[in-house]
Amino acid sequence: MLQDIVLEPVLDLKLLANLNKIYFDFNKSDIRTDAALELDKVVKLMTETYLQMIIKLEAHTDPVRSHRYNDDLSERRAKSTYEYLIMNGVPRHHIISYKGFGKRILINNCTGENDCTPEELELNRRTEFPIIQIKGANNLLAKSK
Repeated sequence: MLQDIVLEPVLDLKLLANLNKIYFDFNKSDIRTDAALELDKVVKLMTETYLQMIIKLEAHTDPVRSHRYNDDLSERRAKSTYEYLIMNGVPRHHIISYKGFGKRILINNCTGENDCTPEELELNRRTEFPIIQIKGANNLLAKSK
């Protein structure tokens, strides 16, 4: 008996690129060597495998310091990530936005240096890559909501 199976495309860039988290050093927005290796995976995915992939960039900070400070820092991190991807071959129009979220979206229960280890704080200093759409050669394969 034959049966059609409908598969949902993977809309997670981290899975598609076998990506480890992109981390930043405390109080910095420059691309670390380990982060560059990970960003190179994103470049390869977007310039060789999914030539029509469109993404957003979202940068985050740890909960140390004020909202104002962290908003500015995360914005600089988002911009440095954007510039790295563009400089290495990703077309500008394939990244529709880059935005910093400061310390508003933490991935653990850290509230500051007193209740978290340096490693736990580092987990929040990251960039994420929501996929907006993935297009095939002639048709749209997937589009996020």
